[in-house]
This record gives sequence, C-alpha cells and structure tokens, in this order.
Amino acid sequence: MSPLEIRKRRILYQANHRGTFEADLLIGSFAKYYIDHMNEQDLDELERIMTFEDADLTLWLTGFKSIPADVNSPMVQQMVQFAKTIHSNNNK
Repeated sequence: MSPLEIRKRRILYQANHRGTFEADLLIGSFAKYYIDHMNEQDLDELERIMTFEDADLTLWLTGFKSIPADVNSPMVQQMVQFAKTIHSNNNK
C-alpha cells in the first residue's frame, strides 16, 4: 500500500470518528465520497478543515452560521453543497 493510500485511510477514519454524530455524517460522508480522487493538496486542505471544532463545522456546513473568510475555501464550499445533498436525500 502506498503512503498516499495509507494517508487516505487514516483521514477517512478520522473523518468518520469526529465525536459527534452530525460531524461524522457530514465530514465522514464527504470524505468517503471524494477521498479516492483527492491528491496531496486536497488531503492537506481536508486535514486543515478537520482541525476546526465539530460544532463550528456543523453550523458552517449546514448554513446556520456564516463561514469565516479565513476558513472558506473551494473545498469548504464543496462540503456545503454536499451537506445540502445529504439533507435533501434524508428528507425524501
């Protein structure tokens, strides 16, 4: 197994074991869906995002709290769109 694959597995595990159900669902599902196509830079950004508190991430990704400018990035916006998809699919 390559170092990149090992890193992806570690990040996927961390994304699915955040500590709160909401963060596990939002971040873990996002990582599971996209991680196979992520490169080193994408993984760096995902790890940066995962350093924030679960409560803040959940509020930002669900639109209940504005995303600070220093946090906002294309990946965060992709995660916001993904969260909307999760919400939409759960309401069917």
